[in-house]
Amino acid sequence: MFQARRPKTPKGFNLSVRDARKRIRELVGRGERPTSKDFDDTWSRFKHLLAEAQHHRCGYCDRKVLGGDDGTVDHYRPKSEVEELEDDPDTWGRQRAHSASIEGRKSLPMSERGYHWLAYTWHNYVFACSCCNEKWKRAIFPVATHPRCCPPRPRSHEEPLLLSCYGSLRPSEHLQFNEDGTVEARNGSRYGHETIRTVGLHREPLRDEREDVTRDVYEALRELAEGTEGAVRSLCRLGGEGRSFSGVARAIVEQELEMSWDEFVAASTAT
Repeated sequence: MFQARRPKTPKGFNLSVRDARKRIRELVGRGERPTSKDFDDTWSRFKHLLAEAQHHRCGYCDRKVLGGDDGTVDHYRPKSEVEELEDDPDTWGRQRAHSASIEGRKSLPMSERGYHWLAYTWHNYVFACSCCNEKWKRAIFPVATHPRCCPPRPRSHEEPLLLSCYGSLRPSEHLQFNEDGTVEARNGSRYGHETIRTVGLHREPLRDEREDVTRDVYEALRELAEGTEGAVRSLCRLGGEGRSFSGVARAIVEQELEMSWDEFVAASTAT
C-alpha cells in the first residue's frame, strides 16, 4: 500500500451531485432506507481524477489497475449498508484457484443503513480495483469503536481501522511484507490485521504477483549491505512513483533501513 495526496474537490463536482444528494436526503427524511439502486453513480464521471492522483494504482492493494480492469470508485465508508467480518479466519474467504471468484466469505450485517450522507462527498472516494472493492471489501467497514453506532450517524465518533492510500497512517508501521510476497500485520497492528482481511491483501494471486517485487527488494537490500554498486538505483526504481507495488517496496525499505522513504531518497541523491 502506498500513500497519495488526494486531489482537491474538482470544479463542478458539487454542482453535478447536487440533485443526487437532495434525492437521498429527501428519501431519508421520509424515513426510508436508501439501497444501492437509489444512488446515482455521478461519482464515476470523476474517476479519472482519482486514477491520475494514484498513478492508476488501486488504493488498497497497490497494483496497477487500468489495463485489464476499468477500476472502480470505492466509497471508503459504505453508502447503503454496513457489514463486519467474523473472528473465525475460515469465514474470511479465499480466491478460487484459476479463478477470480471468492468462496467461503461470510460477513455479519451490522446496519441496513450506511453512511448515506457521504455518498457524494469527495473525501470518501478511493480509486480501487474491482477485486478489492467489489469482491472483498463490499460493505465491510471495520472500526475500533465497540459497540459501533448502528445505524451510522453523521456526528458519531468512529476510529476506522481500514488503511487506504489517502489515510494519514504510514503503511510501513502496520503492514509487514515478506520476501515470499506474503503480508501480515506488523507488530500485531490492528489496522494491519483488519486491512488485510477486509480487502483481501492475503489472496494468493495477489501474493504471487507481489512476490516478484518483494524478492527484488530484499535482494537489493542485501546488495546494499554488501556495498554492491547499483543497489541504491535498484531500490529507487522499485519504489518509483507509479510502479505496481512501489508502496510495498517503500514499506520494506523503511522497515529494514529504519528511515523514511524520503530520507532514503535524499541520502541516495547526496551520495
